[in-house]
Amino acid sequence: MKNQRNLSNKSKVLGAAIFVGTCAILMVVFFGDPFVLNDRHGGMWLRNVLYDFQTLFAGIAAVVAAWWTVNTMEETDDAAEGRHREQLALGNQQLEVAMRGDKIAVERAIHPQLEGLKGRLLHAEKLHKDMLEVPTIQEQIEFMVDNAYMLRHLASHTLALLERPQLVEGSRLFDGLLAYKLLYLRDAAQSLLEGLSDIPDEVGSSRPHTFLKKTAARIKVQMSHSALFQMITVIPEIVGLMEETADIYQVREATTTPA
Repeated sequence: MKNQRNLSNKSKVLGAAIFVGTCAILMVVFFGDPFVLNDRHGGMWLRNVLYDFQTLFAGIAAVVAAWWTVNTMEETDDAAEGRHREQLALGNQQLEVAMRGDKIAVERAIHPQLEGLKGRLLHAEKLHKDMLEVPTIQEQIEFMVDNAYMLRHLASHTLALLERPQLVEGSRLFDGLLAYKLLYLRDAAQSLLEGLSDIPDEVGSSRPHTFLKKTAARIKVQMSHSALFQMITVIPEIVGLMEETADIYQVREATTTPA
C-alpha cells in the first residue's frame, strides 16, 4: 500500500513536470521570434514545420514514452503486490487451519489425561506413604506383596492411560522433555506391573514371607519397589509440563472428572 502511494505520487510529479515543460516549449514556439533561415525558400509547409520542429516532436515523443514506461511499471508493481497479498493471505489461512488442528490435537491429548494422572498420583502417594510407615526395606517389600493387587491396579491403569489414542496422537506435538517423561513413566509402570506379576491374589498378608523366599520373586518385587518411587517422582513433573503445554496452545481446562 505504501509503495502504491509512492508510485502514485511519482506519477503525479512526472505528469506535472511534463505539463510545465510542454507549456514552456509551446510558449516559445508560438510566441517567440520566428526561426530565420535565409538560404531556404519555398517547399511544402508541412514538411517545413516537421523540419523546423523535429527536436520538439522528438522530445514530446520521448516524454510520452517515458510516461508510458512509468505507468506500465506501476501497473506491473501493483499486480505483483496484489499477487503477493493473495499468496500471503492464503498462507495465513493454511497456517491458521494447521494451528487449529494442532490445538485440537493437544487439547485432546491433555484433557482428560491430565486429570487422570493427578488421580493416579494421589493413589500412588497413598500407597507409598503407607509403605514408608514400616521401618525396614524387608517390611516394605512385604507390604508390596501384601498389596500387590492394588499396586498392579495402579500400574495397569497408568499404562492404559498412557496408551490412549488421543494421547499418543497428540504427543507428537509435545516438546522433547515432556515426551521423555511420558516414556519414563511408561517404563516405570511397566516395571511395577511386571515385578508383581507372579504374586497371586490370594497371597495376602498371611504368606508374604513364604513367597519372598524365592530369590527370583524377591528380586522382581525389589524392582517394583524402585518403580513405585519413580512413578510418584515423575508424575508431578509430567503434570507441570502438560499444564505449561496447555498454556502455550491456549487449550481450555477440562471440566470432566479424573479418568
